[in-house]
Amino acid sequence: MIIRFLTTLFVLLTGLMSTPLSAQLSSRYAFVAGHGEVSWRNTYDHNNYVARDWNGDGRSDVLSLTSIYSVDRTHSISIHTQPHAFLSNSDGSYTHTWVGGEPIKMLTPDWSGDYFAEGPIIVGNGNVAIEEVSHAVDFSNLVGRPIGPRFNWHDSTLADVDNDGKLDLIGFMSGTTIYYDMQPGPWGFHPGNGVMVDLGGWSGNTGAFTGAFKDLDGDGYPEMITGAYWDATPHVIAAGAVPGGITVWKNHGGKDFTVMQQLPGPPGQSGNRIILNNGNDLIVYGECGDDCTANSTISVYATGPGGIALKQRFGLNARRGQWSKGHPPRLLDINSDGHKDLFVNHYDNYDGSVGTQHGGIWLNNGNGTFSRLKTPIFA
Repeated sequence: MIIRFLTTLFVLLTGLMSTPLSAQLSSRYAFVAGHGEVSWRNTYDHNNYVARDWNGDGRSDVLSLTSIYSVDRTHSISIHTQPHAFLSNSDGSYTHTWVGGEPIKMLTPDWSGDYFAEGPIIVGNGNVAIEEVSHAVDFSNLVGRPIGPRFNWHDSTLADVDNDGKLDLIGFMSGTTIYYDMQPGPWGFHPGNGVMVDLGGWSGNTGAFTGAFKDLDGDGYPEMITGAYWDATPHVIAAGAVPGGITVWKNHGGKDFTVMQQLPGPPGQSGNRIILNNGNDLIVYGECGDDCTANSTISVYATGPGGIALKQRFGLNARRGQWSKGHPPRLLDINSDGHKDLFVNHYDNYDGSVGTQHGGIWLNNGNGTFSRLKTPIFA
């Protein structure tokens, strides 16, 4: 049921957003009766959905961290985000609710934010002005709910950073901001990227474009693992960022972080786009950018008390032109063997047919390493 919901939602949103008429659509979108309602501005097709039992009732719910890739789209200009969920009811319907600062029911370490966007407030983006966040914006049509933190999202994740039993929202964009209990915090200049944002409870100059959290030393406070881009500036390098590489930061009681380990990235021009938790391993997806034909990689890192260590690295490059490179992967148990496999969606699939999409599947070997599927499983 969850898979059907996600598939239908993705197809519907993608189809609507790709039509010229989408600019005339209502800013609200009502799902099938009994399945909840959410603002259209919070259902852009670059959202990320994940199935989790959010409320502990034994049924899988659908969670979403709102995308703001739509900031330069005239039909869905939005500079604020707030996570929301579709709670599964016993009759098969869903009830929509906003989430934030909820006690942990089940961790969502692979719940990622908008890995595909440059973000709404980014220096040098001619389509977006920093002033957009400093004046009043009418959000009265956003289902009458409060808006979330203002940040120039490149990627994001959830973790209980301060070990208080509540999930915190973490944003990455040439730096890190932690929104404890999803609270926005004060308004000011970010020490990493210099942009005016909601600073949350902690903002640091980490150079991070993505990140994840995992308790490496067993003290209950998860370490922060961040990835930078190849063009990291001297400003962020001086603070601990590694161009194209990974930095592990020691968590000091959930309130401060210092460099614990630094690792180089793959050869060539590569930027870290998303980091996923997979059991005791970390999976890092790197790419050369949105419009490129090569240098998209998966790096698998083992974790332990001393930090992380490279376990496997392989390329995701497709065979068809500039739009055929890999997207950040999803972790799914495709062959039902109890191990999460990697599914990589591509702008264009390998030979232009659904039957060849197996080229984007890497099966888990059972030890956290992966091998590419060679036999089509979709017809």
